[in-house]
Amino acid sequence: MSTGGWIGAGASGLKVKETCRARTEEACRKVKFTEAGKFSGNLGGGAVAGLLASPVCVAIGIPTYGLGSVACVLLVSGLGAATFETAGSDFGEFGGELVYEVTK
Repeated sequence: MSTGGWIGAGASGLKVKETCRARTEEACRKVKFTEAGKFSGNLGGGAVAGLLASPVCVAIGIPTYGLGSVACVLLVSGLGAATFETAGSDFGEFGGELVYEVTK
């Protein structure tokens, strides 16, 4: 897991800890579901971005003797990961909230 993933895990854990310390048991239970969903969605989104970017970067790199792959990894993978991680995080948070509501 990259450094950003560990920082995200720490931030999620801190949010859970602070919510559970300062608020009701119900709020604590809800934030555990939403933060777990958010973190899972973030990881899943990053994985999807990597899977989608890999063949694109290989295809760009072949005719450019590898130089296009370097630019592709920096641009396409970076932008794709940021986009998919954000979308995955939002989707995961929504999913965590749905699971919380169903198990309530």
